[in-house]
Amino acid sequence: MPDLAPWPDAEVRHLVIVPVPGNSREPAHEHADVRFVLATNVPEAVRPENPDAPLLWLTPDEARMAITEANVLDTLSRVEPLLVR
Repeated sequence: MPDLAPWPDAEVRHLVIVPVPGNSREPAHEHADVRFVLATNVPEAVRPENPDAPLLWLTPDEARMAITEANVLDTLSRVEPLLVR
């Protein structure tokens, strides 16, 4: 997406350390997720990272119903107030 830009500013919205299970290539470890909010004027230009990746535009309520990870729900709760400005 060529026009992605921080929204409403470039502030970090959530920093999370998440576990990554081990596999045949690497042992279990942790990743640091630094989460920002980005905006686009051309949402139809979005492309999945691979053909099997689900890609949806959701309202906050729809997202809450689809999310199972507590840390992602926490991110949503931090971002949702920005949407009602």
